[in-house]
Amino acid sequence: MKKSVSKGRGKKDRADEQPAGGTGSANGAEGAGAGPDRHALFLRLIERANGGDQDALRHLGAFLDQNPWLWQRAGDLTAATESAWVNLLAGQNALASESIKRRVAGLKRELEGEQPTRLEALLVEQIAVTWLACKHAEQKAACAATGSPAQDAFKLKRAESAQKRFNNAIKTLALLRSVKRAGLVPANQMRLHEPGKKLA
Repeated sequence: MKKSVSKGRGKKDRADEQPAGGTGSANGAEGAGAGPDRHALFLRLIERANGGDQDALRHLGAFLDQNPWLWQRAGDLTAATESAWVNLLAGQNALASESIKRRVAGLKRELEGEQPTRLEALLVEQIAVTWLACKHAEQKAACAATGSPAQDAFKLKRAESAQKRFNNAIKTLALLRSVKRAGLVPANQMRLHEPGKKLA
């Protein structure tokens, strides 16, 4: 009698050690947990679309429509342009790169204010990009003596052109805000009483 009880307990203990659903179920769960590599599938879809696969292009468009955050990030040309200028200015210097990014972000926050309109935000982005371009051109012009006279003159001209674009972006934002402020006040303010004016 004791042996049969001990034998039964041994079977129960071994059963407790196995995952619920048995060995086959455990293997199935492991396979299901791994799942398809969605990142690799997405990259493959992009590769097919780039290759001219119209079906892949339709699937990519549908996916982007369902995930707008993705195309908003991938299509952010301002961020891409800022990143390109930062790379040119900082090179492989991580400290300079991170510092410039923070400087640009701070500049944009200061110029935007608390509640910028969409047009103001676009102009602030333009100011930030032209500021980076201006600084890069000035940086190259500062080393003008290292090239030929023609190259030096080109660098100086490029710096002047970048400065003009930067100034134009600033002037446009200032003009927009001056018009915006003036537009908040009616040209002929209504008055309840005007001294010296006789009532009909």
